[in-house]
Parts: sequence; structure tokens; C-alpha cells
Amino acid sequence: YRTLGDSPLASRLCNALLGAFTCLLIFFLAERIFGFGVAVMAALFATVNSHFVFFSTVILRETLLTFLFAAFLLALYRSSRPRSWAFLALAALALVALLHTDARYLFHVPFAVLFFFVTGEGFKRSLGKAAVFSLVFVVLMIPWQYRNYKAYDRFVLVNTWTLEMPFPWQENATPVPERLVHPSKRMTWPPEGARQLKGARRLVYNLNELYRVFRFRGEIKNNTTFYDKPWSFKHNAASILTYGLILPFFLYGSWVVLRRRRKEGYVLVIPIFAHTLLHVIKFALPRYRVPIEPAIIILGMFGVVTVWNILQERRSGTARPEPVQ
Repeated sequence: YRTLGDSPLASRLCNALLGAFTCLLIFFLAERIFGFGVAVMAALFATVNSHFVFFSTVILRETLLTFLFAAFLLALYRSSRPRSWAFLALAALALVALLHTDARYLFHVPFAVLFFFVTGEGFKRSLGKAAVFSLVFVVLMIPWQYRNYKAYDRFVLVNTWTLEMPFPWQENATPVPERLVHPSKRMTWPPEGARQLKGARRLVYNLNELYRVFRFRGEIKNNTTFYDKPWSFKHNAASILTYGLILPFFLYGSWVVLRRRRKEGYVLVIPIFAHTLLHVIKFALPRYRVPIEPAIIILGMFGVVTVWNILQERRSGTARPEPVQ
């Protein structure tokens, strides 16, 4: 706004640029992990991904989060290579920027440290990289913590909701005022019979909501009285033809990475697991999935290439253990 002016157009122009650069980051990350073929397919798919296209026009933080998360994954992967200490600092910087945009990403910090131990070249080297990453992360956090201490006269980690977010037994600290609820989200009738899901049923609901492909009927949000209208035909069709098509290949690609112990692919699998765990135990919306969709798309295209290679092997009668890069 300071640079381009206080207008929705300025935000949409910034989102468009961030979205374009995100596609490039997806290409670079996929190329280094799975090769050129997967990278081209993933980058092209990202350009038509319905979520990316839609949220580039909406003044929300999802487009920025997606760019920062892709940058974090790329730097984290590069930092796991030998003689890559500079990328440790870049990975820590990207993660700090992420959680300063959305404090929930603090939940990813221990999983980022875990990545060094599951992909390292020995315990000592992994411990050293984890220590450097953690030190840089803490140092980069200090200025904002100092600001918070001056503003609140007490220690506040990122914001006043941060430490409350990861705990599933806590509800939102402050209810959303009725005047701030969009009219389409308000119940127009008494919520009689509305299911207040708890325990395992709530976790299943959140998992379904996070990875939702379509919504053909209206639903009452879990543990709320907010009403979600059915998605339009255009919205459902776009979601099914993009995310719906990639979802089964993403699941298969993730399984192949784990089964073959392709450690370079863990930089995608571990953050997806962490992100899913956080939102399943706390609260989930379909848009919360957007920042991890670069990893989902890359694993999905890896799954497509793997299936194609298997079919080719069966047709030719030859064995090819890994996808062509």
C-alpha cells in the first residue's frame, strides 16, 4: 500500500507477482528433488491450480504464505546438502517470515529441526546443522519479541494467540464478534440439531475439511453456528479438475517416497504431516491447505511419473527402479 497506493488493485498486483514467483520456486524445488520432468509438470500444474488462481484475487494472506512456504522448503532442502551453511540462515529467515505472517507456523519449527536428523550424514553433522538453524532462528526472532515486550510489558511470542493455537483442548481465545461475521456465514435459523463434534469425530471432520475437494450442500461449521453455503458449480468443477485429480497421485507419491526411503522427498512429506496434524487437532478450513499445496503438487507429479514408468516397464518387460529425471 505504501508503494502502490491504498487500493485493492495494488494487493492483487502483488499477489499476481507472488503467485508467478511461487510457480518458479515449485519448479526449482521439484527439479532438485525429482528431476526436470517432474519440475515442469509441477510448475505447469501450479499455474492452473484453482486455489492459487482464486486466492491471487482475494486480499488475504494465503498467497504470501504460499510463496514464503515454498521458499522455506527450497532453502531447507538446500541446507541439507554438504557445504550449505548459508541456506540454513535462509531457511530460518523464511520460517521467521512465515510465522510473523501467521503465528501457527511456529508449530513447524520442531519438524524443521527433525528434518536434519532424518536426512543428515551422521548424528554429529545433523546436530550441528540443527543447532545453527535454531540459533539463527532465535536471533531473528529477538527484535519482534523485544517490540512485544515494550508493547505489552510481558513476554508475548509473536502474538497473544500463539501459545494457545497448538492445543486441541482449547477453544478460540476470543469469540468472533457477530458484527464481524460475514452475512453468508450467519445462521438464518436456530441451529437446532447442529452437530457439535468432539473427540475422534471432530478430528475426522477437520481432516475432511482441510483436504476438501467439493461441497455440494451447505454445512454448519464444526463447534460453531456458522453456515457454509454449497460451492457453486464453477467452484466445484475447478476444484475437482485440479486438486481432485492430483490428490490420489499425491497420496501415492508420498507412499513411494516413504517406502523407497527417498530422504530428499522428506522435505515435502514432513511439513505436510506437521501442517495436517496442527489443523486436524485444532481447526481446519480448505484455505488453510493452500500454503502446503506446492509440496502436494510436487509429490502428486512425482506419483504421476512413477505410475507412468511402471506402466512403461510392464509394457517393455524391463525394470526401472526410479522415475526418469
